[in-house]
Amino acid sequence: MWDMPGVISDISNVYERLKQEGIEFQIVTAGKYKHTLTPTKKVTKEDLAKSKEDIEDILFLFKGFVKKNQPQLDIDSVATVETWFGTDALNKGLCDEI
Repeated sequence: MWDMPGVISDISNVYERLKQEGIEFQIVTAGKYKHTLTPTKKVTKEDLAKSKEDIEDILFLFKGFVKKNQPQLDIDSVATVETWFGTDALNKGLCDEI
């Protein structure tokens, strides 16, 4: 089995529930984007946009690394977070032999 990694960010947001319960968090940070997606604050469109930009940058770097180290691999056809088994993985160039 070969699973081609992708890039994902997933975090539970409990801001609304905490607000209903009267619980408020105070967080001190340094840097504009230090506190974008966290479970304890209301997520803004700017937070989501910045997080998406960061994730796309990570995917770009990952694909570049794989392409440099596995030049025979068609990275765009496999960097889809799908999983391939046996001969399918072999045919996609994800392994040398079975």
